[in-house]
Amino acid sequence: LLPVPLFCSARLCSYLLRGEISKALPPSLGTAHLSPLRECMAVGLLAYEVSDLCIGKPPVRPLPLSATVGDALRALSRCRETYLSVWAERSPESPLPSQKTAPAASSTCVGKVCMVDVVCYLCAEENVASPSAALSSPVSVLLAEGSGRLVRHVERHSSVLEALDLILEGAQKLVVPLRGGAASRKKPHTSTRDFCWLAPEDLVRFFLDSIGAFSPVPALSVESLGLVRRDFLAVRPHEPALSAVPLIRKALASQAAVAVVTDDGKLVGEISPSALAGCGEAAAAAAAGALATLSAGELVAYLGCGGDLPEEAREAVRARLRR
Repeated sequence: LLPVPLFCSARLCSYLLRGEISKALPPSLGTAHLSPLRECMAVGLLAYEVSDLCIGKPPVRPLPLSATVGDALRALSRCRETYLSVWAERSPESPLPSQKTAPAASSTCVGKVCMVDVVCYLCAEENVASPSAALSSPVSVLLAEGSGRLVRHVERHSSVLEALDLILEGAQKLVVPLRGGAASRKKPHTSTRDFCWLAPEDLVRFFLDSIGAFSPVPALSVESLGLVRRDFLAVRPHEPALSAVPLIRKALASQAAVAVVTDDGKLVGEISPSALAGCGEAAAAAAAGALATLSAGELVAYLGCGGDLPEEAREAVRARLRR
């Protein structure tokens, strides 16, 4: 998952592209050493459009809003992508909720789901007791509140700076038309296959190609750039893993992880949404069972061994589920 420094790197790129170099560096560092050439390099990046970052991007993997949780589970197991886009049909006169300038389409992306959403939903007490009913629930139950802000529609000709601003506003995926120009005017975007999406790491990867424009920032320590977070999500090893589910949801939304820390402040491990996101269909059910029955410390060990517990440990999980 996206680390916090990547978000801060995006903010740094935004300052440099706007020419606000004094905001990009700590006050103690100053800006006298930044040459006009580097400033020109940063400004030159403004000439690029979002479409330049979409070259070679595959179409999004869509899931209709009418689908069930079971449909999402099967689709995530079959595809290699971490996230599926969720689409809702809309009437032609209905504007897109996330972006007034977005391309015309017969449906709009209203959110994204991943295996972590499914696992956290299945391990709820009422769903552990009746998994078949849980799998028949509409996929909308997996969408977090305000999920529309996490996925934003942008046009191909939007500038990289505009895309960067959306990322800094909290967007985690940008939905972009694959076709542009005269072709898109003659044939409006009516299929989800007409779109791809960009993630924050796509923008940071793009800026890494012009790393010279940000010198000497790459040589500075993460602490001097203010990238170290003092506030973090944490649980104790002896606490039930189920109590960490709200924190796992927050970690997924903030693209972080949940630390497992002892009473004296020692780090035991982490519960990373990225580890849960790689589960297959069978592994997702096992992970939900593990979350519902194990302690936080035991869950760290479970994730550390790739979800492949010894037989006696598996039997212990089954016994706890039966209780």
